[in-house]
Amino acid sequence: METAKTAKNPLAEFLRKAYNYALQHKKEFLIGVIVFIGCIVLFIGYGYYKDSAQKRAHKDLVKALKVFNMPVRTDETQDELRMDRKFFVSNKEKWTEVERVFADFYQQNKGASIAPMFLVYQSEAILNLGKLNKAIEILSYAVGYMNKRFAARYYYEIKLALMEIDSDIKAFNSEGLGTLKRIALDQSNYAQDMALFRLGEYFWYKKKFSDAKNYWNQLVLKFGKKSKHPSVWAELAKEKLRLIE
Repeated sequence: METAKTAKNPLAEFLRKAYNYALQHKKEFLIGVIVFIGCIVLFIGYGYYKDSAQKRAHKDLVKALKVFNMPVRTDETQDELRMDRKFFVSNKEKWTEVERVFADFYQQNKGASIAPMFLVYQSEAILNLGKLNKAIEILSYAVGYMNKRFAARYYYEIKLALMEIDSDIKAFNSEGLGTLKRIALDQSNYAQDMALFRLGEYFWYKKKFSDAKNYWNQLVLKFGKKSKHPSVWAELAKEKLRLIE
């Protein structure tokens, strides 16, 4: 009677067969359990590694930013300097050191989600050393490496575009202008207002005032005080438009 009831229960029948199979294949079953447990351990270990890598990257970024924020004091002489000083004696010394520090920390934290930020500051240091085209290459790589959901990415895209426009390489010039136009047309882009202003500014300096007026009017219309998302760039554009009119 008991056996008949058990046979009619699908779950009980499955468990019975599984138990019998495990008894008949003890070695294979044991290996399977070990592999399964090993996978769990590896998964947890990888998660711990990723978490540790992110924390280490944040600590390194804080360390590097301390160097970035160190002031330049030209009134000190080399003889008065100590290895633990809190300043630099020239701009060249500062930005050379900043570039080195951020480059080193980037190499140590390539796998972290904030790794592009090391490249951003490295690019800034290179720019301050007067190497515009090299700074463009580094920042371009950083922007391409950033997560598209990272809002600041779009502002760095605009900074990159402006640097490209200032470059003496024509290919960079056209690429930078193209980036500004793309962002200015993108209704969902966080930096659309800034792109519209910078485009108007670009044409202003080119003395193409009708084009400048066109972009600034778009900016004021969409991001003015009475709009859903008012922007400081719209107010700046108003001042520029008064000069044109």
